[in-house]
Amino acid sequence: RRYHLLGNGSSLVIGSSGIDIKAFETARAETGSISQLRSQLGLGDAEIVLTVSRLTVQKGIPTLLDAARIVHEARPSVRFLLVGPRESEGPFAVDQALIERHAPYVIAPGARSDVPALLGIADVFAFPTEYREGIPRVLLEAGLAGVPIVATRMPGCDDVVAERWNGYMVPPRDPRALAA
Repeated sequence: RRYHLLGNGSSLVIGSSGIDIKAFETARAETGSISQLRSQLGLGDAEIVLTVSRLTVQKGIPTLLDAARIVHEARPSVRFLLVGPRESEGPFAVDQALIERHAPYVIAPGARSDVPALLGIADVFAFPTEYREGIPRVLLEAGLAGVPIVATRMPGCDDVVAERWNGYMVPPRDPRALAA
């Protein structure tokens, strides 16, 4: 805005560190085939709900696991892919046994560097955080990839998700709303 680079059309500035769009698109293009990625992760042709986050209680992972169980009961072919570090999160980490109780419909491969490619196989992006965020970069990436988002109604998330336009906002700590 300061340098009048936005043109005459309507615009909206989202305050964050931003995304290098060309680097994002290059990373997606350089990835192997989608079928190889799905095979590598054991996903077959399942519908995918992707979450990229630190696997902690504050990020809402226990709520997401409860929602995954609800979704699995209604749609057994859906798989939840939880990408992000767990071991390095100390006392805030979600217990591995809790994640394993939801196998095989929840897959947690740990931290990965191929998030742009993973967004290419996602049908929905879930972000169940339970505390105030800045502007989550991964929500910007999900939006850039054109993946519908379901996020909790928390500061930061509501700067990216426009209800019924690019996703849905749900109350925090509400697995039924997240599943719906």
